[in-house]
Amino acid sequence: MRSFLAGAAAAVLLTGCGTAAAQPVTSQSGDRPPTAGVVHGSRAEAQAYVRHLMAELTLPDGSKPTHLTSLPQIVRAQVPDAVGWAGASRILIVPGKPLAVLQRISANAPFNEPVIYSATPVMSSTIRQAPEPGVDAVVLDLAVAAHSRSTTLVGAYAFAAWLPYRTAAEPLDPASFRAVTISADQLVPWPHQVTRTFTSAAVIARLAAFLNGRPPAPAAALAGVSCPAPLLSFTLRFTAAGRQAPAVAVSTADCMVDTITVNGRQQPPLWGTGGSLASMARKLLGLS
Repeated sequence: MRSFLAGAAAAVLLTGCGTAAAQPVTSQSGDRPPTAGVVHGSRAEAQAYVRHLMAELTLPDGSKPTHLTSLPQIVRAQVPDAVGWAGASRILIVPGKPLAVLQRISANAPFNEPVIYSATPVMSSTIRQAPEPGVDAVVLDLAVAAHSRSTTLVGAYAFAAWLPYRTAAEPLDPASFRAVTISADQLVPWPHQVTRTFTSAAVIARLAAFLNGRPPAPAAALAGVSCPAPLLSFTLRFTAAGRQAPAVAVSTADCMVDTITVNGRQQPPLWGTGGSLASMARKLLGLS
């Protein structure tokens, strides 16, 4: 498992400064809002997407591709070792000093990221959730290291995941539930829980519609993730209206994702770093 992915979640909560030979990581939502319903992607779509990202690179005049047989460790790709990922890369020799080159490339597509560090060599990694329908996540890596006194070695990588698909059990039918119970677990100012049950069809429908529109989070992006315990987390339990309806529980307590179980069985997690589900639950409970 690529080690930086495990660190990505922690970087969302614990912001640090980049340093020489470090790998600062950021995470942001996709450029497009998630669409309702289940969207099935494919390897071909993911591969076309990462190739497009690499074609968007903005490079100084005189940049040339290189085929070095040996690359510095920090410039080497860290390919996800899981199924469901497509990748594309460009290794280049670019005129200019490493930091200036980094600033130039980072400021433009496909990275569009400010430079937050002042020392090189360095690799920057960014995870974006559901950047387009059928692509669950994209990881962008940009590494720079001095090649000569006047040139920089650049490694640019893009990896896109099109798996997992959401299971057939995950889409929620509001009509199959008669109530939703929302619990808030707070650690400050002291550990306690606030719980309230809602029977409003409008509330149930709004929550179900939101969850039905969330994209799944690839398991490879979550393996080994460890985050501090959240100060406030929410659990939503949907109560079935009849014997045939499923029992559904959703939790915001996990790092970067919302977990969902149907009839006690774990389903693919949903991207949740935007905090929208937590915001909805907080408002319904009347928490400040």
